[in-house]
Amino acid sequence: MRILLAGVALVCLVACHRNSNPSKSTTTSTTEEKVEVKPAEETATVVVSGEGKVVNSSVKTKTGTKAYPVTSARSFTPAQKQNLMYRYKTVPPRVLNVPEKLSKKNARGTYYVYKSKFWYWKQADGFFYLDENYYN
Repeated sequence: MRILLAGVALVCLVACHRNSNPSKSTTTSTTEEKVEVKPAEETATVVVSGEGKVVNSSVKTKTGTKAYPVTSARSFTPAQKQNLMYRYKTVPPRVLNVPEKLSKKNARGTYYVYKSKFWYWKQADGFFYLDENYYN
């Protein structure tokens, strides 16, 4: 029995040391690889940071016109910041500008999920605001 196990172990050891790389061919290939260039992906733009600073005061829409600027931007209170840092280890932005194709709709309204963690809801001014359940 020991001889059989030693033989199996020897075969496995020899098999593991073999190089399984394919051999290089001596012929040259004339085919060219085509690389597809992807268009720049649209992403959500931060309009008001978690500190209440207006990062983008006027965001352009698809038509090139400036959107309504956010003027009632407030920062989180110290208690809200502490709550966010304790629960989520970060302070998310207050307001986002999200392209229409990234937003989703449900019975409650139009929403966007930021970094797979924070839900933002679309308001009447066209911007997406952080759900109040995160900081209250």
